[in-house]
Amino acid sequence: LVTVILVNTGSLGYPMPVAILGVAALPHIIVYDQLVSGPMVFTAGFAVGAAFGEGEERPLRDRVRVFLTRNPPLAGAVIGLLVPASFAPPVLVSAAHSVVDALLVVGFLPVGIYLASERREDRAGLLELPDRRVGIALGCRFLINPALLGALSLAGLGIPTAYLLASLMPSGIN
Repeated sequence: LVTVILVNTGSLGYPMPVAILGVAALPHIIVYDQLVSGPMVFTAGFAVGAAFGEGEERPLRDRVRVFLTRNPPLAGAVIGLLVPASFAPPVLVSAAHSVVDALLVVGFLPVGIYLASERREDRAGLLELPDRRVGIALGCRFLINPALLGALSLAGLGIPTAYLLASLMPSGIN
């Protein structure tokens, strides 16, 4: 479910539309990333985890509690929308940007190590053909979101081409 819902519009999603559509597409892709992809991580992504995590049946109230208490990005977004910008001194904003930039680069190393170790533990080859479940998820990923945007565009809403390209981005590691 998360593979179908979330797209990687952050790291891959900025340069690709610029390379394909030109620099004029960048503002559109930034808006899509900030208003669609980002909120989908800490709403729909965390909701899937709360609904299906730990493999056991839980009452709805427990799932809602898990969603709210194990979702720091949602709390941060709500606080960020409520607190005035003057509460964030420029030096802290600059430091936060530096930390995010460093984490992006450093974050790929542990992901690669984890994925490599997982392959070795399963004694699996480096590459293997995806099974039926992966095929269904990828098919949904590349069909459902673009189809929804295409339908909205046909309804006369004037969806920018960059949005359609963003909806076709591969899934992130979120």
